[in-house]
Amino acid sequence: MRRRHTFAGSASAALLAVAAGGAASAAVVPAFDLVDDFLKVGGNYNGPGLYDVFDAATGLAVADGVADIAVSVTATGLTADDGNNVSWVATTGTSGTGLVSTIDPSFVSGGGVLANNGGHRVTQTIQIDFLTLLVEASDVTDLSWSSGNSAGVVWEHSVMEFLDAGGNPFSPTPAIGSYATHTPVEGSASAGNYVADGLGSVTAVGTDLTVPGSNGSMDAITGSEPDTPAATGVAPATTLIGGIRFTHGVEDVRGVDNGDTVFTNTINDLDLVDFEVVPEPASALLLATGALLILTGRRN
Repeated sequence: MRRRHTFAGSASAALLAVAAGGAASAAVVPAFDLVDDFLKVGGNYNGPGLYDVFDAATGLAVADGVADIAVSVTATGLTADDGNNVSWVATTGTSGTGLVSTIDPSFVSGGGVLANNGGHRVTQTIQIDFLTLLVEASDVTDLSWSSGNSAGVVWEHSVMEFLDAGGNPFSPTPAIGSYATHTPVEGSASAGNYVADGLGSVTAVGTDLTVPGSNGSMDAITGSEPDTPAATGVAPATTLIGGIRFTHGVEDVRGVDNGDTVFTNTINDLDLVDFEVVPEPASALLLATGALLILTGRRN
């Protein structure tokens, strides 16, 4: 029998705390992939917002009028012109393989940057908060992604973080320096995170023509590789997981002879097993709504 938890801190924590005080019991979901079984299915994902995934009374993937997860998207560095003839746009969506972050550094005019290795960077962060889902570390069996540190003419890098019951990272978010100064991690930097930041994905930086190198070792992680909270040092197995956060970054290191490029990063799987969906009073939804207004603010 799983233990019932109460805690406070974030909107998701508050919702669970309210629910834990109610008379209704939680439904147990034996297995569910939030990406494959919901977000990328039938146009379910339509951007940042609250999503009703489960019926709390049965645990079935049927809407019951209560939001179960919140998806928020934030971005930094977006601009119509970065001073080096590049306009930056970031979007999210779904594909046949998962939930996709796209960063597009297109030329404002003409066919190239004005100076080599301009260094402008854009990041886009997708965060999924578990509102009514009571998920322990051992319940997360597969968090897979692709194209996090892919070969190309710009430098792509990514950070994946598991969030605690308060909606915060288990350890400070790893800092990604500029291409010229950064020391790669290419793995778990500290408890609760993975970093895909190999520098070999682009070569000849500083010249007129950068050249794609090779995909970093953490460019793609599949279910056959360590991609669980425990694999990053989160313990014990009963530790509550409040959600996940993916930060996708692109630094423009192109030379004046390079052309256009677009980079995507995809969350392919978020497999959960034996987790609970906690019933809650309708008033608790207001907490989730307030949190979402904060989480979805975009910043340049």
